Amino acid sequence: MRSLAFLVVTLLSHSFLPAAHANEIIKANQFTCKGENFESILILPTQENEEISLKTVIEGEARTFAAQEITVVDSAIGLLYYVETTNIPSFAIFTLNLAIPAVHLIKNDEKTLFETIAIYATKYNSVEGPQKRVGPLRESRAVNIDCEASLTSRESKTLFTLLDKLFR
Repeated sequence: MRSLAFLVVTLLSHSFLPAAHANEIIKANQFTCKGENFESILILPTQENEEISLKTVIEGEARTFAAQEITVVDSAIGLLYYVETTNIPSFAIFTLNLAIPAVHLIKNDEKTLFETIAIYATKYNSVEGPQKRVGPLRESRAVNIDCEASLTSRESKTLFTLLDKLFR
């Protein structure tokens, strides 16, 4: 609960809207975040034919999430990006919640730093059901993360494509 309060205070204390005319505002669409045993790159679409994508490395395990795997929920603290995957051999369900506020920029090459939080959890099961599992049924972790918001450039999209090939 302390981390969530920290997040809300952090988001409220940062001004993401620069002092400029409304027609000069550019909405950031690339968010590169790092924390303890956590890294992610979230790219939001800028054109109609593009899709949202998320790449993460959590505790050494790389994961790539496509648009259809990502649920976006608008909340009071910003957009929450939620993903869930099932690991069949271990019957575990992995979930990730990433809180990202809207970030406005003035120039295309501007970068804005901010702090937020990622919460990830693993829910365990077994072939015989959760009642037969020994040990905790869920492990959760909240991580404070430092993020950099920017506008995706053609070069970073190329890098993102290369990262995608490495992750798969």
